Amino acid sequence: MLRGDWHAGRCVFTCLYLPVNGWQKPPTRHWPKVLAALREDSVGAAEQRLRAAGLWHEASVLAEPDRLALAEQYCEREQVLTVCDAAYPTGWLNLLGDTAPPALWRLGDVPTGLSLGVVGSRELTLNQQQFAVGLGNVLRKLGYGMVSGAARGADSIVAQSFGDSAVHILPSGINAATAEYGRATYLSPFEPEATFTGQQAMIRNRLIYSWSGLSVVVHSRFKVGGTWGGVTEALRKRNGRVIVPQWGCAASAALVALGGVGLPITATWPEQLAFLLRQPLPLAQPDLFGAEVVRERRLAYGF
Repeated sequence: MLRGDWHAGRCVFTCLYLPVNGWQKPPTRHWPKVLAALREDSVGAAEQRLRAAGLWHEASVLAEPDRLALAEQYCEREQVLTVCDAAYPTGWLNLLGDTAPPALWRLGDVPTGLSLGVVGSRELTLNQQQFAVGLGNVLRKLGYGMVSGAARGADSIVAQSFGDSAVHILPSGINAATAEYGRATYLSPFEPEATFTGQQAMIRNRLIYSWSGLSVVVHSRFKVGGTWGGVTEALRKRNGRVIVPQWGCAASAALVALGGVGLPITATWPEQLAFLLRQPLPLAQPDLFGAEVVRERRLAYGF
């Protein structure tokens, strides 16, 4: 079946992999095998199909009392995003493979159009703030959406141009969305009550860069901070094209040297950005630079 047609698949993946406080989950690296085993749009047949495929742990989790029923409720309330949803980012499948999160919490509607990852420092100069405002306006005019990390600084400035249509991937639990960030679309691969950690921020950054394989780093400090760590990992693992405004500083020069695409800050930068976004995306190679991520085309998952 095609992705988007699997109500049963959504329920099964929610039951197995949604991060819920107190739920024990099977290893997420096996989710492509689970997906391959689900060939009927029937929740009742899922447990037997998993056992037939040798996925005993997953089948036993699915059989836990009331767990599948609760997962169905989450799906009916549209509180989850799974690999069986039409809105699931193809970039995660193409670039992250079996390390992509098979199920996440969500709040709001996930856009299906092409969205750009936007990241950057919390502290910006006046020129960088003006660029961030202009970036949001240019992306809207070009028909792009925005994916960010809901952080202060570059994220929030660019997001002002998108309002409630921006997508924010949280470095904490989904419950932080209503408490801290206001209205928009939010996703979280962590338990609902999870608080911020540096490790979770790096996971969040990886999801932003690989969402569509296109991203812009408004500004980064040199070898310091989460923006630097996230963008250097994205460049090392070739998670798409990373566009780096050239501010004449050590950080932007270093990021271009590492493989980022330089964007000269001149009066014509909007036209140059539009040109860069039209170029074909390079496809990452398996195990590049020793990375252990399995990167397969989405057709490998039956979509």
